[in-house]
Amino acid sequence: MSRTAETLFGLLQNKRSLRVEWYILLLIVIEILLTLYEMWLA
Repeated sequence: MSRTAETLFGLLQNKRSLRVEWYILLLIVIEILLTLYEMWLA
């Protein structure tokens, strides 16, 4: 029972950290696009 709970908790932690990584990646892409847009206008 304890091992099952540990495994489930580990999977949830991995899922959450993966989601955070995707958010960070998305923010980086948005930042790059904004920079390119500003360079295009200048």
